[in-house]
Amino acid sequence: MKILFILFLLTVTVTCSCKKSTDKTVSGTAISYLIKTVDYYYGKNFTANYKIVYNAQNKVDSIVVFSTNRISRRSFAYSDSGYVITNHEEPDNGIFYLTKVITDKNGQITKTTDYVLQDSSVTLYAYNGTELTSAQYFAAHSTPSYMTFSWTNGDVDGYRYSKDKWQQGGIPDIVRFLSLGTSLIKTDHLAIGAVLATNTKVVIAQYIYLFDKEGRISLVMLPSGKDTAYYRYTY
Repeated sequence: MKILFILFLLTVTVTCSCKKSTDKTVSGTAISYLIKTVDYYYGKNFTANYKIVYNAQNKVDSIVVFSTNRISRRSFAYSDSGYVITNHEEPDNGIFYLTKVITDKNGQITKTTDYVLQDSSVTLYAYNGTELTSAQYFAAHSTPSYMTFSWTNGDVDGYRYSKDKWQQGGIPDIVRFLSLGTSLIKTDHLAIGAVLATNTKVVIAQYIYLFDKEGRISLVMLPSGKDTAYYRYTY
């Protein structure tokens, strides 16, 4: 679980903060426009289809994931202090997933608790205003993990940005959105790449976008070695 936490934060750290007059951000979601479906491919292979349903407040009500031989249904229940995500698998594999999310008065996530069978893990988040500064992960039988984030001119460090494109749910934002239905880090601009340093090497990633006639993201491509991952959006 510790390794998953680190990879999750490294690959999912850019979210929506739209400050222009064309701002169409919906409060409580990570995506500027209401994305209805996302098809995910890796290479030539279909991997999953995500169908997103919103409630009357334009918050995510459910996300249904159709993959080969399996359907996953994520239901969102909101309260004044946050929300709960319940995951059901079809066919039933006997594993129960539940995530409790605590938010502050500004709607920012301050704590998540994940339950899988009899195990649980907790992640705590700290902010400086609207900027996420740290994340701490705790789980039984695992060494706690701690990550910090630095910022420059409204964008989190470690990524390359298009200064003429505002963040509207690109990579890696869409990955976080499809998991939690919301975001953690609100940057000003659209990330077009990442430079991630590990103990042994520096990884440089590139994000390629296609846009529809209304300026919305229609396709995201992530080249990786001989293969490319694709996210195709519909609205």
